[in-house]
Amino acid sequence: FWLVIIALAAFAGFQVRGLLAEGAIVSSPETNAQQIRWQPLSEAAIQSALADGKRVFIDISADWCVTCKVNEHRVLNQPAIISALAEPDVVALRGDWSKPSEPIARFLQSRNRYAIPFNQVYGPGEPQGEMLPPLLDQQSVLNALTHARG
Repeated sequence: FWLVIIALAAFAGFQVRGLLAEGAIVSSPETNAQQIRWQPLSEAAIQSALADGKRVFIDISADWCVTCKVNEHRVLNQPAIISALAEPDVVALRGDWSKPSEPIARFLQSRNRYAIPFNQVYGPGEPQGEMLPPLLDQQSVLNALTHARG
């Protein structure tokens, strides 16, 4: 039993070390994420944007979530995504689950999700919202935003 635990801990350590070496979970104070005009996540914000014919990109993450940091570094902070989220018909909403949040927990539960990272795209072409995979890639985000345009 202990051998399995030690092996898993060693594997996890190598994975995190690799991410650190690649800079995937280390961010500088002046990252491109500051260029994304994130607004607070709420059902009202989603409905308001949809009523205005806009697309909505939702990101729920946390400071302690390694996968969230990888998504942020490798996808969300990349120029193509920053540009797509800056389009006039896109509203970027972010929920921070770094500390327990009952509203975010309810939001996730209403979508039958109970973990993060969580990303979803709404729009005229996707009124029910398209949920993205936990580990993002740029193309899937761009495709979802294009599809949501209608």
